[in-house]
Amino acid sequence: MNLDQGTENADDNLNDVNEDNENPSGLDLEDINENILENVDGNDLEEAQTNQEVPNGDFSTKKNTSNEKRRGRNKCKEIAKLKKGEKLEVTFYNNRAVGPNHEVFARHLGIIVRDTNIVPVRVHKWKDIGDREKDHMWTAVTDVFYNENMESYREHVLNHMKELWINWRSDLLRYNVTNKKITLKAAFNRKPPNGLDEKEWKWLIKEVYSSEDFKKVSARNSANRVHYPKELAHRTGSKPFRQVIWKDLGGNKGMKPKLVDIFHSTRKKGTSLPNVETAKKLDEIRETMEKDPSLSDVQIAQKVFNSKSRDQVVGFGGGMKVADLRGQRPSREELEAELNSTKKQNQILEDRMEAIQDENNQLKGRIGSVESQMKMFQDMLVNQLNVTLTPEN
Repeated sequence: MNLDQGTENADDNLNDVNEDNENPSGLDLEDINENILENVDGNDLEEAQTNQEVPNGDFSTKKNTSNEKRRGRNKCKEIAKLKKGEKLEVTFYNNRAVGPNHEVFARHLGIIVRDTNIVPVRVHKWKDIGDREKDHMWTAVTDVFYNENMESYREHVLNHMKELWINWRSDLLRYNVTNKKITLKAAFNRKPPNGLDEKEWKWLIKEVYSSEDFKKVSARNSANRVHYPKELAHRTGSKPFRQVIWKDLGGNKGMKPKLVDIFHSTRKKGTSLPNVETAKKLDEIRETMEKDPSLSDVQIAQKVFNSKSRDQVVGFGGGMKVADLRGQRPSREELEAELNSTKKQNQILEDRMEAIQDENNQLKGRIGSVESQMKMFQDMLVNQLNVTLTPEN
């Protein structure tokens, strides 16, 4: 399984990850963070925070002698085989890569975010990474991949790399501390993971993994996953939802499948659903659609999955945001311009209504004058007939 791709469907786990508190792992940090601040050598911490050395970037792993299942080195043989100037074509759908090269594309992004020569380690958040580093990351992508509208996907690709980067930092903690059942203090004094030098690893332990914000978000994510039944988990493995939508549900032909179709295709085992819970959830989606056909897929997902996220959309995989399905909300300037235009139109309508009312009043006056004249004519005619038709005749 390629972890760089497998994390893309994590929206169904209802993780609560935000810009300021980046920890999607949901790790229990209370046990592994024991007395870290009291037991770490102060000189080591100061050196780890102030001295930045260029790491060798070697991501090779030693032979694993334990029973722990570990991912191997993240390789990109397709990239290595490219000749000078040669690039792989990539297709984008729902803001991310699909098609024949989507796997190698995601794998290449994973290699980039793990390369400490490109992406700095000693930053608390993704937004702390500078524009120059992000330009370097983007160049590392466009050097080997192309699309006729490549530049228009820059921010989407960088957002994808952001997710991979956050997950990588959580994986470092999971594989090197939590799974080994050691404390942060013990990890601080041990050999750093492959790809990091000692000072970088100590900085991460002290500045990131020991922080209250990191532990708070971790606990919240754990609680979120508890509320999401494992029986409803997707069965696409490392295949992103967008690839399923694009290839299996007609996305490559311009079709826009509904949430009910996506849910069924990403949960089915063969041609049927694997358990009663999944079947009930599918029925709930259908009933919600039938009960109120005006609901959008975003509203249905929020209702059925009890999602409170204002950004992520449950059921559509990584890369899709609420704004992508609902449409981008207009800016304040656009709303003000629309309001002014509406006010002008309303004023024009009011003026027209007043003009019509005046015309009606004038018409009523003319009708009243005609009726008076008709009444006079009628009276004159009756009087004349009375004179003509006398008893003598």
